[in-house]
Amino acid sequence: MTKLPLLFLLLLHLCLLPASLQAEELSCKYYSVRLPAGWHAVTPPTENQGMYNAVFVKGSGYPSVSLLAGETGGADLKTIADIFAEQYKASKPTSLKNGRYFFNFTLENKPCQAWIAVQGHSFMVTTLIGSPKEGLRFVRNNVHSTDYPDLLP
Repeated sequence: MTKLPLLFLLLLHLCLLPASLQAEELSCKYYSVRLPAGWHAVTPPTENQGMYNAVFVKGSGYPSVSLLAGETGGADLKTIADIFAEQYKASKPTSLKNGRYFFNFTLENKPCQAWIAVQGHSFMVTTLIGSPKEGLRFVRNNVHSTDYPDLLP
């Protein structure tokens, strides 16, 4: 019986935690991101001319994750992937995996990876810089989309 009041007090305490101690959630038309401890938004989801861009980093800048989403303008997935691979100077041609294209590239001597997906008339480019494995883990654990789940890697 003494455990019940303690449990109630613990639950009450958790509900009343200051907002600064709770995980921050940011969202836009395409996705929402729940920032875990140690990560922050350099650029929160921001709309510019119909494109939504966001950049998240851990610690002092690496690893980092950027998300760019918008309308395809009629372009298909392969075309969009090839455009970004050329722009980022991919080390090899794009590869298809689970309905998404990806490629590797280098930026400031850091290993990077980009994932490109299309759902309906929308696309998203997810760029992982510094540690693609840790960046992908961040996306899979903290980025969610109810309306556009196929855009996520």
